[in-house]
Amino acid sequence: MTRTKLPMYGEPIAARHPHRFAPCPPFIIFQISVAHPASEGASRGEDRVAMSFAKILSRTLVDVPGTLGWAFLADDGEIIVQDAQRGVESVPLLAAYHSITVGNYRRLGSLAAELGDIRSIVCGYEAGTCLLKLLKENYFIILVLAPDANLGFAMQFLDALTPRLNSEIG
Repeated sequence: MTRTKLPMYGEPIAARHPHRFAPCPPFIIFQISVAHPASEGASRGEDRVAMSFAKILSRTLVDVPGTLGWAFLADDGEIIVQDAQRGVESVPLLAAYHSITVGNYRRLGSLAAELGDIRSIVCGYEAGTCLLKLLKENYFIILVLAPDANLGFAMQFLDALTPRLNSEIG
C-alpha cells in the first residue's frame, strides 16, 4: 500500500502525486502530539487544555474512515493538538496555509451578515480533501481526507463534536 503527501502550494500535483491515496487500514496505531510540551516551558494548565481537545478528537482517525490526519488550531496557524496516520506529514503545513484561508473567510462572513457565520469550508485536491470546521474564538479544525472518504459523514462527525469543543474553548 503506497501513500503520498497532499500537494504543497505552488507544486505541480502530477509530479508529486502519480497515484491517489490508498484506503486507511483500521489497525493503524496513532500518537497524539501536543503543540505546547512542558519541556518548552508551557504551564500545566495549557497542557491540560490541549489534552482536553486531544481527548475529544482522539478517535477521529478511527471513527471517520478515510481520515489521513487532523489538527486543532488557532486562526493564526498555531497548532494546539494534531494527529495523523503514519506517513502523512503534510497536516501541519496544510493547517498553516489553511489558517490564512480561514481568516479570509471569517472576514468575508462578517460582510455577508444576512447569511450568518461561516461554519465549514471544503477544499478539494486531486489527492484528497481538506475539511475546515470553524469554531468560536478564532479556532478551527482541519480534517485531511483521502479521496474516497465520505465527506458528508466527516462533516456530521465534526458538527457533533462542535458543541463540546466550543465548550472547552470557553
